[in-house]
Amino acid sequence: MNPVVVVQLTQDELLELQTYVDALRDWHHEQGHRDKMPGKTEDELRAYDLKGRAGEYALAKHLGLEYQYSLGYEENRDVHGYEVRTRSKHHYDLFTFDTDRDGIYVLATTTNNRVVMLHGWTTLRETLQPDRHAPWMKRPCYLTPRDQLYPMAFLPSATSHTKNTTPA
Repeated sequence: MNPVVVVQLTQDELLELQTYVDALRDWHHEQGHRDKMPGKTEDELRAYDLKGRAGEYALAKHLGLEYQYSLGYEENRDVHGYEVRTRSKHHYDLFTFDTDRDGIYVLATTTNNRVVMLHGWTTLRETLQPDRHAPWMKRPCYLTPRDQLYPMAFLPSATSHTKNTTPA
């Protein structure tokens, strides 16, 4: 199993993220966007968004980069070129979809948003394997086990990423 990078978020960082999530959710409603998870309450959707943003923030903090807040759907990646998938249980796998953009995907987990664990990374191309397909999901989804991720110590630069990037 890869060594896990543990990132502690401060209360101030969480409050900043909560303010951002609130603004983001409000902007989405103003733009008339539909939620991707129908049937969830607004509080559940805000908690889901906060969890995701906590994972992104933790990666930026780990890399010594400033987290970029933005509203809307932009062409940039979650964190300076990386895609972050944040899960609510530490034993969960990295999930990707066949409609995701090519790139480097990082698995983060958190149960309380204060402590975020970065488990490793891989490329989208490596995740889209037939043996990783999860047919029970509502849309085509692939689950990559944590033990098949590359260690965070070997995370390549997202700007120099090529489709065949793997650690030496």
